Amino acid sequence: MKIKPLVCFFSLVMMLCASLFAQDEAKIELIPFIGYTFSDGVPVNPVDVGVGRMVNELSPTSSLSYGFEADVLLGENFFVGFNFGQQQSQLEGKFQEGGKQKFTDMAVRNYHGILGYNFGEPDSPVRPYFFGGLGAT
Repeated sequence: MKIKPLVCFFSLVMMLCASLFAQDEAKIELIPFIGYTFSDGVPVNPVDVGVGRMVNELSPTSSLSYGFEADVLLGENFFVGFNFGQQQSQLEGKFQEGGKQKFTDMAVRNYHGILGYNFGEPDSPVRPYFFGGLGAT
């Protein structure tokens, strides 16, 4: 797994300075995140991958993920936003006879439009929220 040091540094700075992006005047929030994504595969019709062995399942590997969310506050409680996430992964195949093999590096990217609602008063130190959206991977 290779992650550019600049991306890591930028993510760390944004996490430490997240409150700077949530200013009352602009009504904009920028929320960076970093974590770990657990991935699962899908069964496929057995196919010969050229090494005399049959692959019957393909899956991305579980790995580090990171991204950001940008929200525009439409009032004291409602917001609309955009969420982008990327998982640094590899494509892995499982063989019918047992065992598995990594075939290539790949990035899994998620793009989501969001509608949300913040509960509580705007000046509360903690505000639970609910959001939902539609997107693509």
